[in-house]
Amino acid sequence: MLPLIPSCPKMYKLECCLMGHQDTILCLAMSRSGQLLASRGMDRLRIWNIEKKKPLAKLAQLQNPGDLVTSVTWVTHEGDVLEGLCCGTGLGYLTIWRQHPNGYYDFKEVVSKKISAGTEVTAVNADISDGTRDQQVQVWSVDSKYQLYNIFSIELPTTVPWALFFQEGGDVIVFRMYDGKVHTLCAKDGILGSKGTGMMIGAANVDPSHKFFVINNATISFSLHQMGDATCIKTYDTKPQKTYPKQVTFAERGRVIVGRSDNCIMYIFDKTTRDLLQLLQHSKSGQVQTVTTYDTANHYLVAAASSSNDHDNTITIWKKSIKPSPGNRTWAMIRTALQMAMQLLVIAIVGVILYCTMNLLLSYQWTTEMRY
Repeated sequence: MLPLIPSCPKMYKLECCLMGHQDTILCLAMSRSGQLLASRGMDRLRIWNIEKKKPLAKLAQLQNPGDLVTSVTWVTHEGDVLEGLCCGTGLGYLTIWRQHPNGYYDFKEVVSKKISAGTEVTAVNADISDGTRDQQVQVWSVDSKYQLYNIFSIELPTTVPWALFFQEGGDVIVFRMYDGKVHTLCAKDGILGSKGTGMMIGAANVDPSHKFFVINNATISFSLHQMGDATCIKTYDTKPQKTYPKQVTFAERGRVIVGRSDNCIMYIFDKTTRDLLQLLQHSKSGQVQTVTTYDTANHYLVAAASSSNDHDNTITIWKKSIKPSPGNRTWAMIRTALQMAMQLLVIAIVGVILYCTMNLLLSYQWTTEMRY
């Protein structure tokens, strides 16, 4: 499995393949640390140790094992070293898995709550919001003990909430599937406003600045829109043969767009120029409908999975290393020199203080002896 165009240091290279699912893989999510990957296939939920390229031991599950997990997101409180994984299921349950304090790679299901009347949870995002096929959007708060509290619920008639994202301040952006509407829901009292893309939405994602969003528009593939008025400003044509929903997301801190396809290939586009930067060969055949990305200071990751049960069910992870620019290297050297200078200054000050203290003690001792 190699890129279809010549490889170079500035491109993604295949990091590893994760094998174990026996059927269609529905969703992927990378943990906050980037060390764990959650995947849900038609068989069961798995959490992978990326470094060891192995799944964790079978997870202890509370709700019906036959209830498919349809959406996943990692939810972790600020300052908490333990990871939490929130899942939505096909029968309308919201579940949370918590990392065990005594075992970094041990997880246990600690919450299982039914939030809809047996309909699929189509999207879930932290802190936590979820959408269901009965056209409900619900916003929940989760405390440090992983107890759930419903803040509000609202019905969006005639359509299905297909993707959800939080804005600064707690408002929720909701992308509706069939009519292409985008709603902004106030975390306190519901709808603030809505706008239309004029297109169906098969998948959606918001860039880190929250100024743009990208959708799979079910026609020419992907389109970039302004968040303010939902105006389409750029399109990225992958010449799709089928109109199945295909996930699309941002990578490299919002500079590139990564999208899946129906021809076993992932596409990476420059967001601004629309240039096709790289093609990643995920498998020999079948659709690539599931993709997620992860950014660190040293590298970028792209993970993809097949979503058809008659083809390869491997998860591929691709890595692009980041080389520091000359300016960054110069600044790093300056920062290191400053740190060393500060350390030497502290040592010198401590030495002066000790010297003065010793002189004072000796002077006091000499004065005392002279008196007696």
